[in-house]
Amino acid sequence: LLVKCTTRAGSFDRAVAKMVQALSDFRIRGVKTNLPFLERVMQHPEFRAGEIDTTFIEKETDTLLAPYNDNSEILKTLKYLSEVMVNGTDIPGLKGKPGAM
Repeated sequence: LLVKCTTRAGSFDRAVAKMVQALSDFRIRGVKTNLPFLERVMQHPEFRAGEIDTTFIEKETDTLLAPYNDNSEILKTLKYLSEVMVNGTDIPGLKGKPGAM
């Protein structure tokens, strides 16, 4: 458990809106999280209408657990840096792994 997030508001709709905003504001890198799953739950029409039961996740597994691609600039940079640290680079004048020069 990295963090616990709760919201409170005068209505269910407002509390859900606040949670959606809170989830989208999280920036956690380097570990996998369930943020995409939670965002999908909060934005699902049945959840927002309050029409779910204990079988909701089971029935909506394909929708809620669909692959998530985070193509943010910071993630692209982290992927590039890890690639260079592990495999080195082909950039002229910078061949090899860091520290090998």
